[in-house]
Amino acid sequence: MMIQRADSNRKTLLALLVVLAGLLVLRYCAFGLSYYPQLDDYIQYCNYRQSTEPFWEMALRVGLLASRPLANIADYFIWSPLFDHMLVGVALVCVLYVACVGMM
Repeated sequence: MMIQRADSNRKTLLALLVVLAGLLVLRYCAFGLSYYPQLDDYIQYCNYRQSTEPFWEMALRVGLLASRPLANIADYFIWSPLFDHMLVGVALVCVLYVACVGMM
């Protein structure tokens, strides 16, 4: 009986987290399913992707690892490939927000 209740609670929590993630995506997409890159989006995500230089050479030359090294590594390896599909990034951030709530 206790195992069934725990499984039911887990399903309820998962459903709640999925609904919360969906509501966050709706909030960020209230003006339509489009993302308009801002100035630093072009600087970081578009330019990194177009660089022919290997990451470590560019990181040392530009100083990407001097401040916020994990964020800059994520910019290069995660966000830059998503530049043409930034709504996927919006959904990913929403899921991460909800995962943080779920871990509390």
